[in-house]
Amino acid sequence: MSCGYQGHHFGAHYPDALCIDGYLWDLDSGDFNEGFSTGGEIPCPACKTAAYLDHLVETIQECFDPDTHQPAIFEHQLRQLVLLAPNEAIAAAAALPRHVFVQISPNTHELEVLEVRTWPWRIVGLSAHQNLEIMRAEANPPGRDLSQEP
Repeated sequence: MSCGYQGHHFGAHYPDALCIDGYLWDLDSGDFNEGFSTGGEIPCPACKTAAYLDHLVETIQECFDPDTHQPAIFEHQLRQLVLLAPNEAIAAAAALPRHVFVQISPNTHELEVLEVRTWPWRIVGLSAHQNLEIMRAEANPPGRDLSQEP
């Protein structure tokens, strides 16, 4: 079963990923009738938005070299996710635990940290309301009912 999502996730400049049963499969690794040989590990950003965002954070922190601009990659991907599934993406971003993203200078002779950002932060390109929802969730962690407090 497919939600119909197709996107760019396996390195091609054309849509090369298809959602099947909530996970992305590489369209270049077979065909729909006979099956695909590559994929099935990446949650679909359209129908498994929260799982996709968790996967994205893990991928950025584990797979990218420290000299890549991790905060910028996260911001770009979150903005794309908000365009695809606005309510789900904002809720998933608000539920993310604190994460630290870094950018380290590519100079191999001297270690220099260029940027350290701890999630959550305001994302340029999201509306004021969307940023407020993300920040409100951080100030009001799940399980805490503010309506019961004096």
